[in-house]
Amino acid sequence: MSTSGDDESSQERPHVPAPLPPDDPEAWYAPDVLSQYSVYPGVVVTITQTGTGFAYDVVELAETHAINDRAANQQH
Repeated sequence: MSTSGDDESSQERPHVPAPLPPDDPEAWYAPDVLSQYSVYPGVVVTITQTGTGFAYDVVELAETHAINDRAANQQH
């Protein structure tokens, strides 16, 4: 709902193209990510290219959610 009184349907909206797949060479996001996959339910592995080689990162999703929950609770 517009609060300025302008009719939103008459305003031109920008066109946002659909995202490209991560392995597409023209993809702009996460250009250093070479591979990302689930190795176990709730565990994601990411391999990125660094200036000196490769980095292997493991994230446990349940742990990430717990950290985010704690941060949100501290803000209230």
